[in-house]
Amino acid sequence: MSGSGVGARFRQGVKGPGGRRIAADYEITGSEPPRRIAFKAIAGPVRPTGEYRFEPADGGTRVTFSLDAQFGSLKGLAMSGAVQKSMDAEVASLKGLKQVLETTAGTDAPTP
Repeated sequence: MSGSGVGARFRQGVKGPGGRRIAADYEITGSEPPRRIAFKAIAGPVRPTGEYRFEPADGGTRVTFSLDAQFGSLKGLAMSGAVQKSMDAEVASLKGLKQVLETTAGTDAPTP
């Protein structure tokens, strides 16, 4: 990680064709706590942009995730499956986070 807020950069890798690691580092491009976080990919053959939006809903928080990836090149088209898998994993992570938060809601966590 480098920095915080807008301009912060994070290193990450995703599984690409043949299971090999592909750099998919990203940078925070927008931040409106507690409503929105936007980002863009700064490494890898596909450079999507995306955002998370947070809004109150039924006593909790609704999270909306969006991703825009342009597949103009042959390499980009070859990566479209990996991008879809990454997006599916992101959605699954949000579902897992929701379960963890709901399970621990109302319990007293130890204070460090």
